[in-house]
Amino acid sequence: MELISARNKYREIIALKIGAQADLRSNELSLQQLLNTSGTLVIAESNLPLVLNLPADTINVANNPQVNVDLQNIEVANARIAVEKSKGLPDLTLGYNQQLVISGFNPAGINRDYSPGTRIAGIQLGVALPIFNGANRARVKSERLSAQVAQTNYQQTQSQIRLQYEQEVQQYQKFKQAVDYYQSGGLKQADEQLRIAQVSFNLGEIGYIEYIQNMSAAVQVKLAYIEALSRLNQSAIQLQFIKGE
Repeated sequence: MELISARNKYREIIALKIGAQADLRSNELSLQQLLNTSGTLVIAESNLPLVLNLPADTINVANNPQVNVDLQNIEVANARIAVEKSKGLPDLTLGYNQQLVISGFNPAGINRDYSPGTRIAGIQLGVALPIFNGANRARVKSERLSAQVAQTNYQQTQSQIRLQYEQEVQQYQKFKQAVDYYQSGGLKQADEQLRIAQVSFNLGEIGYIEYIQNMSAAVQVKLAYIEALSRLNQSAIQLQFIKGE
């Protein structure tokens, strides 16, 4: 039984190691793409840091990128309304012309009482009023509807951002409590369990199967801590993204 158990555990660990190496390589390739580099990346093996200690209880939604996009959409929609309105306004035209009478140039034989070289100037003023303006009013109405949709989207995005922030704060606090537990005593207990299991096995006080069970339980605690810390950092990053930091 001990030999079969050892072989099964060995194969299980080898499979997990191969899977972890594949995940590591995949993440390294993704990181290379984000950094726009083809060089080999070396991941420092050290204690995982905490990105953020404690998020603020409130959020200024105006800093969120999506909220800013929706606000710009409102401004664009209002600008389109102004453009369509301007197309329905009277069109004023103002012109100025000047003519110079050249001495000796009179192909039509017209008798002129003024002397050659005289300048003749004129001013032209015109007003164009749109008569059939139904199409323009329809375009203005359409643009107003678009502005209302943009305003609704803006308000809805604000509500969604606040909800996402509150939900993510709850996730952050959950993982923070788990990390605090492991750091305050859970990891030390796991190390002590590993030490006692090794000493007891060396002294013959426990068998191989019981030794493997204790070792696996202690390792699972360490893995759970790493997972909780990773989830905590991911939650902190998400909070920073929502806040526009």
